[in-house]
Amino acid sequence: MIIFRYLLSISVLLTLVIIINCGPVTKDGPINQCPPPTVMKTNSSPKSFYTVLADENLSEDYKVAILEALNEWSDKTAHTLTYCLVFIDMNQNPPDTITSHTLKIYVRDPGAGYLGWTSWSSKEYSAYTFVRPGVDGDLFRRIMLHEFGHAFNLSFNGNTHYLGPYQSIMYPSIQDNSTQLYCPEIKAFCKLNGCNVECEDVATNSSGLSEVLKWKETLDGNTINDE
Repeated sequence: MIIFRYLLSISVLLTLVIIINCGPVTKDGPINQCPPPTVMKTNSSPKSFYTVLADENLSEDYKVAILEALNEWSDKTAHTLTYCLVFIDMNQNPPDTITSHTLKIYVRDPGAGYLGWTSWSSKEYSAYTFVRPGVDGDLFRRIMLHEFGHAFNLSFNGNTHYLGPYQSIMYPSIQDNSTQLYCPEIKAFCKLNGCNVECEDVATNSSGLSEVLKWKETLDGNTINDE
């Protein structure tokens, strides 16, 4: 068991190194130096390719959580989502949605009562996310699954991918079964990005956690979930 855990740790670290090295950052060069997107399957548009920037000083748990969330989105969308993850000094990169197809992740207070806040541009396919400091690694992963959904242009605005009655990571408040991606958000992503994925909706039978925690979202400058 000790050997297995050791090998698993090595595997995770090697994966992180490979992904980090996909986009070297220099003082003289632009932030976005990841390789150009590879068009996957029948998707003729690179709009589902993103450069993801996160702070190099994050804990290993948080770095792995970001990687796991991205990989789940990629795997469950038949790899229509492609990305390059780069860990850099985010103090030198202000939160904005100026750079097309770029997502920025910050561990900063999103506001009282909120786990995360994402502001995104539907035109530029860009976003930045604030995640509450101090949460554990698994909750951080769950937050990133939800916030990546918005960064990939899935808004609230009455869309069925979060209204239910089916399980979804995109509910406006975190549920006790908000642990993975479900069919509604996968279908919503594929509708936007031209992928075909077979999945089944699962009826929800959960309730909110003991502490009511919500997500705060801003689409094209307009706050759409701030109760």
